[in-house]
Amino acid sequence: MTTMILAVMTRASLGHTGRDLKANGATVAIYGLITVGALLRVSAPLQLLDYRPAIEVAGLAWGGALLLFLIAYAPVLWRPRLGESA
Repeated sequence: MTTMILAVMTRASLGHTGRDLKANGATVAIYGLITVGALLRVSAPLQLLDYRPAIEVAGLAWGGALLLFLIAYAPVLWRPRLGESA
């Protein structure tokens, strides 16, 4: 679910600000962290990994992805739309 939310947020952030709809390194890292978090979250109850550390790392990956989105996309959203003057 969070992957879909981030996908919409990244696409809308770029599209509505007049930027190219291309994933940069930060965007790829965001999706990677969310995927790692999801895999750990699913693996932990199946006892494929030690439950508590897996859940903690999954939470850190999820939170890290959202923090990285904020760091990467806040400047995009705070600047004027490309092609428009301030």
